[in-house]
Amino acid sequence: MPVGMEPVTSRTTLRRIQLALHVGDIVAVLDDLGIEKAHYFGYSMGGRIGFGMAKYAAHRVQSLTICAAHPYAESAGAFRDVDGTDPEAFLAAMEKSVGQSIPPDMKAKIVADNDLQALAASRQDRPSLEAILPTMTMPCFLFVGEEDPQYPKVQECVKHMPNATFRSFPGLNHGQSNMRSDLVVPHIMTFLQGVSTSGHVVA
Repeated sequence: MPVGMEPVTSRTTLRRIQLALHVGDIVAVLDDLGIEKAHYFGYSMGGRIGFGMAKYAAHRVQSLTICAAHPYAESAGAFRDVDGTDPEAFLAAMEKSVGQSIPPDMKAKIVADNDLQALAASRQDRPSLEAILPTMTMPCFLFVGEEDPQYPKVQECVKHMPNATFRSFPGLNHGQSNMRSDLVVPHIMTFLQGVSTSGHVVA
């Protein structure tokens, strides 16, 4: 299952979901599959977890591909008073957070496929992870749409990473940078082809 903007069906907790717990889940899967190191792909929240992998489990990472995410501190913002019990409030906060409207069919899918209370808990204040940037010596590929509010911070963090490749896509917003596989996949494949093929892909 892709890490990030995919169905969240775990039991809801009212406490904040810690980044280390997400990383622990990934490491547990790798252990269960007998995989020592993996190529990691993460979009949005999954990209944030990718920085968590670099912080807590760098020895399990063959390479990192991170889409539309950065390691800097973020406040809960639009999600400050959202607990996920009201789907309309959650969706409004999500639209404000990503700076774009969400199509009705996508809204219905988000509500149907996810535990909104768990997602809301994961969107509370996030501490900075920028101190790890100089230590990220594994091959990294970061990309983002230039219409995404995350764009300036993604562009900035790459400057502090010793082994990173960066690509921006004009005209793409937060969602489109994940959906436009025709544009982004060739660049991902080029990156992975330049990395050792001894790892396994975890997306």
